[in-house]
Amino acid sequence: MNESGPQTEPEVDQATSVEIPRRTFRWKWGLAILLLGIAAIIFNWFRLAPDRTYQVFSVYEGIRNILVGLLIWWLLFSGLAWKTRFQGL
Repeated sequence: MNESGPQTEPEVDQATSVEIPRRTFRWKWGLAILLLGIAAIIFNWFRLAPDRTYQVFSVYEGIRNILVGLLIWWLLFSGLAWKTRFQGL
């Protein structure tokens, strides 16, 4: 006997067929923050050349700014899993 009704396809579990996107490590952003920070420290060193005290304090400020920038990049924009981010701290 031949049925003329619609043929049913075997059901596929959608959860197993969806591919999880792979996370990529965005290391170039971290390198850019580091290089820009170093360039800013060098620029301030020569801009404040006559006064050694201001030069030294500008280096402290520059290092602090680099560390804050790298921390923000690591926690928010590095592209790694949260478990890896917290292990890196």
